[in-house]
Amino acid sequence: MNYETPQFFRVMQYAAAADREVIDMVSGNPDWDSPPGIGEGLHAYADRGGADYQYPPSEGLRELREEIAARRNVDPESVLVTNGAGEANHLALAAALDRDAGSEGLLTDPVYPYYPGKTKLFGGVPRYVPVDDDGRLDPAAVRERAGPDTAAIVVNTPNNPTGAVYPEETM
Repeated sequence: MNYETPQFFRVMQYAAAADREVIDMVSGNPDWDSPPGIGEGLHAYADRGGADYQYPPSEGLRELREEIAARRNVDPESVLVTNGAGEANHLALAAALDRDAGSEGLLTDPVYPYYPGKTKLFGGVPRYVPVDDDGRLDPAAVRERAGPDTAAIVVNTPNNPTGAVYPEETM
């Protein structure tokens, strides 16, 4: 397979070769060891045998959902355990755009390409709210762009690709 390395990775390699301090935060590539206990727990699980290697319930293990619910003070039936943020985002957009509440997904501009693609996949129409030069999002601009056909408003923080972290008052 002929695969061209994305420009971001080439920039990272260039910076590292130039003896710059580089923190690789792409695709979960930590440069530190797992916390103590993680490896031992995985080994203990692996030693249990094949009968324990079945698919868990789609909504997540009941015990885990109950623990999460207790920590967040919510009903365990409202807790859904996902395989990472990608699946959670996928399910949230699918649910929002599958209702009769509208077909628009309100997104920041610039935006991570995942969000407009998923919005279109579920039959929605992406609409954009520009961020300012510092990457900040103006709540008034979000309210102004939102309309009767807005089914989802996606605000991710830290923002990808700007890196802006939105303060609580923005949210």
